[in-house]
Amino acid sequence: MSVRWESTTLLRVTDRAHVRSAPSGDGREVQGLIECPRCHRVTDWLIAAVGARVDVACRCGNRWRIQASLKQVVGLAESQPMDPRWTCLDDARSALGFSRHAGQARGLRRRRHRQ
Repeated sequence: MSVRWESTTLLRVTDRAHVRSAPSGDGREVQGLIECPRCHRVTDWLIAAVGARVDVACRCGNRWRIQASLKQVVGLAESQPMDPRWTCLDDARSALGFSRHAGQARGLRRRRHRQ
Protein backbone atom coordinates (compact mmCIF):
# COMPACT_ATOMS: atom_id res chain seq x y z
CA MET A 1 0.00 0.00 0.00
CA SER A 2 1.22 3.49 -0.84
CA VAL A 3 2.26 5.97 1.79
CA ARG A 4 -0.49 8.56 2.22
CA TRP A 5 0.20 12.05 0.97
CA GLU A 6 0.67 15.21 2.95
CA SER A 7 -1.21 18.39 2.13
CA THR A 8 1.95 19.72 0.44
CA THR A 9 2.17 16.97 -2.20
CA LEU A 10 2.88 18.21 -5.72
CA LEU A 11 1.66 15.92 -8.51
CA ARG A 12 2.58 16.43 -12.14
CA VAL A 13 2.46 14.54 -15.42
CA THR A 14 5.30 15.68 -17.65
CA ASP A 15 6.73 14.55 -20.98
CA ARG A 16 10.38 14.96 -20.02
CA ALA A 17 12.21 15.46 -16.77
CA HIS A 18 15.87 15.75 -15.84
CA VAL A 19 17.74 15.47 -12.59
CA ARG A 20 20.20 18.31 -12.09
CA SER A 21 23.46 17.49 -10.36
CA ALA A 22 25.82 19.83 -8.58
CA PRO A 23 27.94 22.04 -10.84
CA SER A 24 31.06 20.33 -12.15
CA GLY A 25 34.59 21.74 -11.83
CA ASP A 26 34.11 24.00 -14.86
CA GLY A 27 30.88 25.47 -13.42
CA ARG A 28 28.44 23.70 -15.76
CA GLU A 29 25.52 21.74 -14.38
CA VAL A 30 25.01 18.19 -15.53
CA GLN A 31 21.45 17.05 -16.21
CA GLY A 32 20.54 13.40 -16.68
CA LEU A 33 17.22 12.32 -18.17
CA ILE A 34 14.97 10.38 -15.82
CA GLU A 35 14.85 6.85 -17.24
CA CYS A 36 12.68 3.94 -16.17
CA PRO A 37 14.93 1.20 -14.76
CA ARG A 38 12.54 -1.49 -16.06
CA CYS A 39 11.65 -0.50 -19.66
CA HIS A 40 14.17 2.34 -20.23
CA ARG A 41 11.49 4.83 -21.29
CA VAL A 42 12.64 8.47 -21.04
CA THR A 43 9.28 10.24 -21.54
CA ASP A 44 5.82 10.53 -19.99
CA TRP A 45 6.16 10.62 -16.22
CA LEU A 46 3.84 10.84 -13.26
CA ILE A 47 5.88 12.60 -10.58
CA ALA A 48 4.86 13.14 -6.98
CA ALA A 49 7.00 15.26 -4.69
CA VAL A 50 6.44 15.40 -0.95
CA GLY A 51 8.99 17.35 1.03
CA ALA A 52 12.41 15.91 0.19
CA ARG A 53 10.94 12.75 -1.42
CA VAL A 54 10.37 12.42 -5.20
CA ASP A 55 8.43 9.40 -6.50
CA VAL A 56 8.19 8.60 -10.22
CA ALA A 57 5.78 6.29 -12.06
CA CYS A 58 6.21 5.04 -15.63
CA ARG A 59 3.51 3.97 -18.12
CA CYS A 60 4.88 0.40 -17.95
CA GLY A 61 3.61 0.22 -14.36
CA ASN A 62 6.99 0.58 -12.67
CA ARG A 63 7.29 2.96 -9.73
CA TRP A 64 10.43 4.09 -7.94
CA ARG A 65 11.91 6.86 -5.80
CA ILE A 66 14.75 8.95 -7.18
CA GLN A 67 17.64 10.20 -5.09
CA ALA A 68 17.01 13.88 -5.71
CA SER A 69 15.19 16.78 -4.14
CA LEU A 70 12.35 18.60 -5.88
CA LYS A 71 14.76 21.47 -6.62
CA GLN A 72 17.00 19.07 -8.56
CA VAL A 73 14.19 17.81 -10.83
CA VAL A 74 13.99 19.98 -13.96
CA GLY A 75 10.92 19.97 -16.18
CA LEU A 76 8.32 20.09 -13.46
CA ALA A 77 7.92 23.85 -13.70
CA GLU A 78 6.74 23.56 -17.32
CA SER A 79 3.32 22.29 -16.26
CA GLN A 80 0.98 23.27 -13.48
CA PRO A 81 0.68 20.81 -10.62
CA MET A 82 -2.45 18.68 -10.59
CA ASP A 83 -4.82 18.86 -7.65
CA PRO A 84 -4.05 15.64 -5.76
CA ARG A 85 -7.63 14.36 -5.47
CA TRP A 86 -6.13 10.99 -4.67
CA THR A 87 -4.69 10.12 -1.29
CA CYS A 88 -1.64 8.17 -2.49
CA LEU A 89 0.52 7.55 -5.56
CA ASP A 90 -1.06 4.15 -6.24
CA ASP A 91 -4.53 5.73 -6.52
CA ALA A 92 -3.21 8.44 -8.86
CA ARG A 93 -1.36 5.84 -10.97
CA SER A 94 -4.57 3.87 -11.43
CA ALA A 95 -6.71 6.89 -12.27
CA LEU A 96 -4.21 8.31 -14.78
CA GLY A 97 -3.31 5.02 -16.50
CA PHE A 98 0.18 4.61 -15.05
CA SER A 99 -0.55 1.28 -13.34
CA ARG A 100 -0.54 -1.16 -16.25
CA HIS A 101 0.66 -4.65 -15.56
CA ALA A 102 3.69 -5.87 -17.49
CA GLY A 103 1.49 -7.77 -19.98
CA GLN A 104 -0.53 -4.66 -20.80
CA ALA A 105 2.31 -2.25 -21.45
CA ARG A 106 2.43 -0.79 -24.96
CA GLY A 107 5.25 0.84 -26.87
CA LEU A 108 8.02 0.03 -24.44
CA ARG A 109 11.40 1.42 -25.32
CA ARG A 110 13.78 -1.46 -25.04
CA ARG A 111 17.03 0.41 -25.73
CA ARG A 112 18.86 2.21 -22.96
CA HIS A 113 19.17 5.94 -23.25
CA ARG A 114 22.68 7.07 -24.16
CA GLN A 115 24.43 9.04 -21.47
